[in-house]
Amino acid sequence: MKSTHDTHWKLWIILLVAFLNGLLMNRGSACQCFSGPPCEAYKYSGVIFIGELLTQQNSGFGGRIGILYSFKVTKLYKGKRSGEMKIMSGFGGGDCGYPFEKGIPYLIYADSIQGGVLYTDICTRTRQVREAALDLSYLDNLPKSAEQTHAWGSIMQFDSLTDYYIKFKPSPGVQISTVANGQRLKTFSDSLGNFEFVNLPPDSYKFSITVPHNFMLEYGDAYTEVRLAPSGCAMIPLTLVPDGRISGRVLDNDGKSVPLIDVDLMAVDSGYSNNSYLHTIGTRGYTNRDGRYTIRGVPPGKYYVGVNLIHEPRGRQPFPPTFYPGVTDRSQARKIEMKLGDARDSTDILMQQQYAVKKIEGILKYSDGSAVRGGYVTFDETRTKVLAAKQYAESAVDSTGHFSLPALRNQKGWIHATINPDPALKNFVVTNPEPIEITASEGTRVFIIKFALKPNR
Repeated sequence: MKSTHDTHWKLWIILLVAFLNGLLMNRGSACQCFSGPPCEAYKYSGVIFIGELLTQQNSGFGGRIGILYSFKVTKLYKGKRSGEMKIMSGFGGGDCGYPFEKGIPYLIYADSIQGGVLYTDICTRTRQVREAALDLSYLDNLPKSAEQTHAWGSIMQFDSLTDYYIKFKPSPGVQISTVANGQRLKTFSDSLGNFEFVNLPPDSYKFSITVPHNFMLEYGDAYTEVRLAPSGCAMIPLTLVPDGRISGRVLDNDGKSVPLIDVDLMAVDSGYSNNSYLHTIGTRGYTNRDGRYTIRGVPPGKYYVGVNLIHEPRGRQPFPPTFYPGVTDRSQARKIEMKLGDARDSTDILMQQQYAVKKIEGILKYSDGSAVRGGYVTFDETRTKVLAAKQYAESAVDSTGHFSLPALRNQKGWIHATINPDPALKNFVVTNPEPIEITASEGTRVFIIKFALKPNR
């Protein structure tokens, strides 16, 4: 765990944003961002005020196109005093614009852009006043609050699936506790799922959450530790997902275990076929050495379980798309209906067909004949690495530069080789080899792939 609150919440942004889009991206937009704690927002925002919308018009300032809003200022926390503020924001969706509405008081965090125009969006802590209890607790108690430590948090729980994301809702009444100076302190999340610990002594803290029945913390206790510096603050954003579990074994036609392959989860309702959460938890169904798998965090709904339901067959998974209990025809597949917190064991999948596999072998070397010890090789659909291209197989090299790529027999593609930065080569310019086009057919061939070395002058 990183030791600073700043790193804490930034790491959480990277890992969790895919699951919170429905909540944090207003109205299911495609904007990906998250705001930090109130003390950070106060420090880095140029203007903070409470206001009500007066007028709006489409406009453009500072190279941005969006909506220019005019607000009546009812309370100013930071910035030059004025009875009216003009704030620009985007239209919503991918530009992260905030959807202001008349008749609703807002707490607005904004900064100046070119021309002195103020700008805000959903990536700031701008929000309706009724949702700003944590912010107002901090702002209304300045300057005292700036001298105290603050551990803020929010607990949101799964509500429902959408076509792309998850909808979350506040989880009130959840107990959160920690230990300070040998004494256990506790509090409960409020109606908006928020909680707060104020003026804890500067130290490292571990927070414990009493998780409601049928739910689990999305990342376990990975984000429940923070370090508070003097006058510091930390944000503890937590999400609760359904504790639904589907488990079983994957067996071949002889009844033997099939180890180390992905098991996919697919919603029966095609409207959820692009749901990012389902795609993510689907990758968690990975068989161990005994062919056993478990998919956790499954929401209520009807599902198919199987192998290669999402990705095409490849060398590591040389099977046709196969649905539980062991059929390739979706109409014959057995649907699994999950209620909140259900556990379905013994969901065994029989793989009745398997494609032939050919291993592509090779060695990475430098032009002086020495072995590459930190290289990586892929077998791709195209000669040029592009985002949309398929990657059939990948392999790191061993200490002798050797690699082995499993491919479907007669599969055509390109071998790409790269190396990791090596301080021992700081005096050389390393040129990557050209991709090699091959067909994974019968016969044995060891590819010798060389990286050119030239003195760095």
